[in-house]
Parts: sequence; C-alpha cells; structure tokens
Amino acid sequence: MARDDRGDEGEPPFDLEKVVLKFMDDHKEAIDSVLRDWGKGGKRRGWVVGAVMAFLGFIVLFTGILTAYSIISGEAFTFLVGAILMYLFNMIGPRLQVG
Repeated sequence: MARDDRGDEGEPPFDLEKVVLKFMDDHKEAIDSVLRDWGKGGKRRGWVVGAVMAFLGFIVLFTGILTAYSIISGEAFTFLVGAILMYLFNMIGPRLQVG
C-alpha cells in the first residue's frame, strides 16, 4: 500500500478554527460561568491584587538595595519604578471615574 506525501487520502486536512469553535460551542455554559466568576472580583480578587502589590514592592525594595550598593545603575532603578507605575495606573485606570 503506497502513500503519497500528503498522508492518507481519506483524512481531511486539520482545521484548527473549526475545532476551537466546536469546543467553545460545546462548553459554552462552563466558559460563561468561569468568566462571570472572574469578573465578579470580591474577596479572591482583593487577595490577588494584594499579592501582586507585595511582589512588586519586594522587587522595588530589592533593586533599591542593589542600586544603593552600586550593583545596578540608578537609570535601571528609575526605569523599573516607571514601568511598575505604568502597570499600576493601567490596572486602576478602568476603576477611576473622570468627570
């Protein structure tokens, strides 16, 4: 039995888009409930935000110590602080009411 370069003649080509759409359609209710739970926020969200803030604070403290001992430059420390501030403003920006 000889095969050509494309594989078996009876197999249709794999279509990832169709597979993903079928999976999403089959699990619509489960996906909806997970997304609604994530959107609620509440106690778990407060804990996660606190953990992220603590982690970022540790990174700033550690790099501040390294900067104080001249292991890394002040420019690198300034860049890090600016990047973290941008992240924080992007995280709280949608919750701010302007006007």
